[in-house]
Amino acid sequence: MDPNIIKQEINNWYYQFSNDIFRYVFLMIGDREQSKDILQETFLRAYNNYDSFDGKNVKSWLFRIARNLTIDLIRRKKHLSKLR
Repeated sequence: MDPNIIKQEINNWYYQFSNDIFRYVFLMIGDREQSKDILQETFLRAYNNYDSFDGKNVKSWLFRIARNLTIDLIRRKKHLSKLR
């Protein structure tokens, strides 16, 4: 698929779902800046992995990406605190 079409679709998804995804991540971690970073990484991953999207439920797919990124962050924080 044409990269410009993919960019436009990801852009449309961002305007549709970014507020909901941000709130979801923020509720999980309570940090505004890290929530913004995860939001940005969510859409970057969606763009880079567009080929793996099955075309069925974009909102669920994006939330799953955001959830996984958030869980990874929580695990890293937990691991770092054990090292101290």
